[in-house]
Amino acid sequence: MNNKKAGVSGLKRKCRFKRVKVCPKAAFRRAFSVSGVIGGEDRAILIGVTTRQQIAVNIPPRRSLFLTNAKYCFESTGARFVVSFTGTGITGNTFRSASNCAEERIRFLLLTNTSSRTVTLTLLFQVLALETGPVLLNPQDGWSASFVIR
Repeated sequence: MNNKKAGVSGLKRKCRFKRVKVCPKAAFRRAFSVSGVIGGEDRAILIGVTTRQQIAVNIPPRRSLFLTNAKYCFESTGARFVVSFTGTGITGNTFRSASNCAEERIRFLLLTNTSSRTVTLTLLFQVLALETGPVLLNPQDGWSASFVIR
């Protein structure tokens, strides 16, 4: 009688590899991207800071939110791309671009959730006018940002 199953012999083989213990914190990684454009039919007038897009993000306990890549291009040299957040009792950092048009591959720490519960925050994608007068934004001006939660 043949007790062999497809590709499996009746002999037990000894594993050649040692078991590797994986640290749950090191194994956790969640990445996402957000992109947007000014849009519309005509140029938009910008004075100060304006929020152009916002999304909600859940940050698990003892995890950090990093901005890993930022691509942006605004025709006006007086415009800057800003990523910030709002949330109850949350403190952290705000990213502000150094120029009006670039791609930055970075590892910018926006915030760390030091609490023992999941925190929901609102990520804000803003455009900042460096000049005191109005800055004109074109409909095709836009951005793309990549994030990772570790």
